[in-house]
Amino acid sequence: MNTQNQTPNNNSRQGSPSFLLLPIGGKGGCGKTTFLVYLLWLLLREVEKLRIYDFESGVDTGLTRYFPQARKMNLFSKTDLDHLINDFIVSPQSIAFVDLPANSGHHFERWVKDVPWSILAENNVEIVIVLAVSDDPDSMLLALPWIEVLQNRVRYIVVENEHFGEHFSPWRSSAEGIAFAAKSKPLIIQFPEIPANIQTLISNSAVTLFDALNERGVHELQKDWMERGRIRRVRAEIAARLKPALQLLHCLGTYDETLTP
Repeated sequence: MNTQNQTPNNNSRQGSPSFLLLPIGGKGGCGKTTFLVYLLWLLLREVEKLRIYDFESGVDTGLTRYFPQARKMNLFSKTDLDHLINDFIVSPQSIAFVDLPANSGHHFERWVKDVPWSILAENNVEIVIVLAVSDDPDSMLLALPWIEVLQNRVRYIVVENEHFGEHFSPWRSSAEGIAFAAKSKPLIIQFPEIPANIQTLISNSAVTLFDALNERGVHELQKDWMERGRIRRVRAEIAARLKPALQLLHCLGTYDETLTP
C-alpha cells in the first residue's frame, strides 16, 4: 500500500471532533511509538488535516524516523507545548499525533495542569491518551500520576503488546488497573507481534517493516514471494486490530477492507 501517491479525503470526518493523541507513562520499549506509527500508516491515506509532533530528542528517532513531515518539538519549551493546544483551537476536524520520550511524564504533567479543558470542549477538541503496557507492572504504575491529573477529561487507549503468542495484561488484575478500567473504560487494543522470521528478513534488507507494509522498496523483497505474502498477512492483522481505534477517531472511512494477505 503506497500512501505517497494518494490524495487524502477528509469527507469521512465532516462534523467530527479534533483529536490529539498523547502517549503517557515513563517506561520505554512498551510499543507506544510502534502503535502510533501503524495507526498513522492507516490515517495518512485519507485524513487531510493530520499533524505529527515529535518530542524525541534524537535526529532519527521517534516518529521523525518514519515521517519526514513530522515537526520536531522541544519538550522543555513552553511555547512548543502550548502550540499543541493553540493549533487545535483554530483548526477544526484535525488529528494530531504526539510522540514523547520515555520518562518525560513529570515535566509534561505540569503542563497538562494548565490545559484549558473548558475551551477545548467548546471547540470540539478531544485528547486521547495512549498507554502501552508490558509484562512489567511499572508500565501501568508509572502512568498512574498522569491518570490522576487527567481524570476522565480524556479518552484512553490501552495497548497490550503480544509476545510469544500472549498479550501482557497483568495491569487488569492489579488494584490500580481494576480501578482505572472501571472508572475510565479504556479502549483496549491487543497489538500483534511481528513474527521473528519477518523481522529477520527486514533487518537483512534495506527496507524497514513500515516501508514493506507500504509496499515501498518492494523490489528488495521480491526474491522471496512467500515472505512477501507473510508480510501482507501481518499487514492485514495490524489493520484489523487497529479498526476500533479508527472508529474512536471517527475515521472508519480510512479502514481498507482490501488489506488482505
